[in-house]
Amino acid sequence: MSDCHRHKIRWIILLSCIAILWWIYHYNNTTFTKCYDLLAHYDQAIDDIMFWDCETIDDPWSTALMTAHYKISGKQANELEKELINKFGMGELQRICCGREPKDGKQGEIVSPVLRKENDNFVLLIKMVSDYNEDEQLQRQKYERHQQKTNQDNNQKFSEEENFLIIVQLTSP
Repeated sequence: MSDCHRHKIRWIILLSCIAILWWIYHYNNTTFTKCYDLLAHYDQAIDDIMFWDCETIDDPWSTALMTAHYKISGKQANELEKELINKFGMGELQRICCGREPKDGKQGEIVSPVLRKENDNFVLLIKMVSDYNEDEQLQRQKYERHQQKTNQDNNQKFSEEENFLIIVQLTSP
C-alpha cells in the first residue's frame, strides 16, 4: 500500500472519530435530558388533565427522547378526545382487546412555537389510551356496565369508571 493511501485512510479514520465524538457530545448535552411536564413546558397545557409522570429515553437508537403521562377520568374523556382529534389530528379512539387506542395508531402532532425556537428538529406527539394497568376482566366488566348504561344515554361514549392516559412524546423525526 502506498504512502498516499495510508495517509487517506488515516484522515478518514480521524474524521470518523471526530464525527462520532461530536454526535456523542451533542446527544449527551441536549436540553431534553431532564424529565418534566411537556405540555406545560411547551405552552400547550390542557385544562383538567393531571400530569402524572414522565421518563427520559436514554437510547441513542430511539427517536424518542422523553415521554410524559397525564391521567384523566372517563367523565372527561369524551370532550378531551374531541379536542385532541380537532386540535392535534389524533385518530378517534377505538376499542381493542381490553382497552382503547387511536384508530390505526394515529397520534396527533403538537405544534409548539416554544419547541420550534428551542430545536426545530424535534416534534411533540400526543395520543390518548385507556389505562391498561387494570386487569382485563375488570376492564371488561366496566365496559359491559357502560354498554348497558349507554343504551339509555347515547351522549356518553366512555364509562365514567374508565381511566385514560394522555401520552405526550418528544421525538426527533
